Amino acid sequence: MNHYASGAAATPRPISVKKELFHHMLRQNIIVVMLLLASTLFASGIPIEDMSRSTLGIEYKGMVAGQTITRATVHSFFKPHYLMVRYAPLPYLLISAGAGATKFSTAEYDSTRFDGTRGVSAAIGVHGFSPRLIDFLMITAGTHAYLLNSKQDDYHYTAAVADPIAGIRFLIGDMLDIEAGAKGHILYGRMNGPASKSPLNFSNNNRVRGYLSTTLHSFPGGAYMTLSLDLSPQAKSDWSDGPHEASLSLQVGALIRTRRSVAITDKKGKKVDYFRNYDKMKEQQEKMADEVRK
Repeated sequence: MNHYASGAAATPRPISVKKELFHHMLRQNIIVVMLLLASTLFASGIPIEDMSRSTLGIEYKGMVAGQTITRATVHSFFKPHYLMVRYAPLPYLLISAGAGATKFSTAEYDSTRFDGTRGVSAAIGVHGFSPRLIDFLMITAGTHAYLLNSKQDDYHYTAAVADPIAGIRFLIGDMLDIEAGAKGHILYGRMNGPASKSPLNFSNNNRVRGYLSTTLHSFPGGAYMTLSLDLSPQAKSDWSDGPHEASLSLQVGALIRTRRSVAITDKKGKKVDYFRNYDKMKEQQEKMADEVRK
């Protein structure tokens, strides 16, 4: 079975250009390292206003992501599953790290296909949010980086993936957030085969997408769930062999307080527990008290 056709669909380069291949692979590796070091985490789901230095977010994230690879535009998709830990060292700044597994597959090409097993993977990043520009709107920016690792027989696919995003988050009430914007999807990888075969590099073809995510979370903070969808302009409606130029993800998590909630002082010097709509409710309470006095 010709696994090279399924993943990279290219004939090994002649020995006379091995030096050129080495420099090309070196450039690819430098790009991969830069992607990982510069990566920030796509964390659209977590309710950032409920985070503080005394809060940890514990989350499961599952995703299925499809893209075409190589000049032959072979359809491929991978399925990562991660356990993530999220932390906000500063207001509106979120850092994350996690570990899990990924599985990579390709559609049939030249009478064969690759369908790998799950391999150990990792994810890292940082995500930034603006303060509320108006009562219900925030600007978000960041990127998600993770490793692809999957093997079948003597063939092994590895890659670094980065998903930078820039979007707008709409805060609808205390339990619903909707976020939309532009997303990049950048994949650089390598396929290693038997010793008689030279490693082949591969990357995805379409790297710009739009995304939409919806988050439900408990009030004033605790558990949350996010469903996200992104599509490239070349996305297709037929998902019988996995999403084509599209991704679908599910995030389920909870916020854990590492110490007692941070207390703030109201106008009368009394300490109260903070939650996101405290100022509004306090103002409404004072207005109601004034009406009662009248």
